[in-house]
Amino acid sequence: MKKIRYIPLLSLLILLTACEDFFRTTVEVDPPSYVKGIAVNLYIDDSDTVVYAMVSHNTGSLETVRDRKSLLLPGAVVTVQDEKGDVLFVMDTIMPANDVVPVNFVAYLDSAFGGNGRTFTLEVIHPGYEKVTATQTMPHKPEVSHPLFNPDGGFDDYIGHYGILSFTVHDRPGEENFYAVRVYVEDPVQEFNYFASIVTDDPLFETSYDWDALLLTDKTFDGEAYPVRIKVAAIFAGDDQTFPPGVRVFLDIREITKDMYLYDRTLEKAMEARDLGFYVEPVQVWDNIDHGFGLFGMSARRVVLAGRE
Repeated sequence: MKKIRYIPLLSLLILLTACEDFFRTTVEVDPPSYVKGIAVNLYIDDSDTVVYAMVSHNTGSLETVRDRKSLLLPGAVVTVQDEKGDVLFVMDTIMPANDVVPVNFVAYLDSAFGGNGRTFTLEVIHPGYEKVTATQTMPHKPEVSHPLFNPDGGFDDYIGHYGILSFTVHDRPGEENFYAVRVYVEDPVQEFNYFASIVTDDPLFETSYDWDALLLTDKTFDGEAYPVRIKVAAIFAGDDQTFPPGVRVFLDIREITKDMYLYDRTLEKAMEARDLGFYVEPVQVWDNIDHGFGLFGMSARRVVLAGRE
């Protein structure tokens, strides 16, 4: 029989502690290099009379950022041009009102932007950075019919008591179309207006990083009339969750560019990945800025009062 030799505890501790890297190994890694560039976010809706933009610069992965305002580039020249290259407007520098969405450029228009079906180019120039550009075609306003609202839809474990908003989307054939749907509620008695929480059992819809919006593509119904049913969360009136008499419900639907759709979806997935930490792979957020970072997007909006069922 073989004899088993036991190492005294004190000797074992001496053996282990003699190896300074036994419990911890330090690996020195150089921070990844990056190219300094402009980051810009600009979204224009065809109904906008005021246009805002956030223009900033990127940072290295190991750099400390005091706050988002510290990244802004106030000296940039931001223009939007038409198909001929004519400048429609030059945006003015402003002081950002907050650090949540620190927009630092604005343009006041004489009328609604419009431009449905036309192509526009964003250009941003700043000393010390490469010029960045992006191009988008303004979508057409979405066509919908028969928006009806039933305040007694039922009860859902996620949103509680809900109503049902139903309507039909009339999709244009032969092209990719992308939609963002929200529901706006007006309570003239309580003088309380809000974008409602909405969910749907329709598998064609996707969630958005914007908690009060749902996204839809026409991959499976190109050129057809597509019926939609959405659950609309009720508001709290006193101790009850309900839709008080006199409440008006509006369908707020936008046709958005493909870049806006992809940005929205990847941003929503990136936010989920951040919340889950090390359990998932990081997600690359979509961008469409040439020689820079961020997104230039466009949308066409239609708001329709829903009738009562």
